[in-house]
Amino acid sequence: MSKSYYSLGLMSGTSMDGVDCSFIKTNGKNKVNIICEKSYKYTDNYRDILKKIINNYNINKILTKNNESVVTKKFVKIIKSNL
Repeated sequence: MSKSYYSLGLMSGTSMDGVDCSFIKTNGKNKVNIICEKSYKYTDNYRDILKKIINNYNINKILTKNNESVVTKKFVKIIKSNL
């Protein structure tokens, strides 16, 4: 009997248009069942916030915990809204 694993993947690319989510079930070797895939668009306001974080990082080379939490909170909100 083979084991089953569930995996949730989130990705936000350099276009900053949104976050892509995928929820799968796999045996970890050669079988993958896509349970759900969905993209969530960012608002213009959120995209502006991300651009400010990136510009600040490029100037100061420092990524603060507050900046990291902006992205983390957005991802958590998207996950929770779809449970």
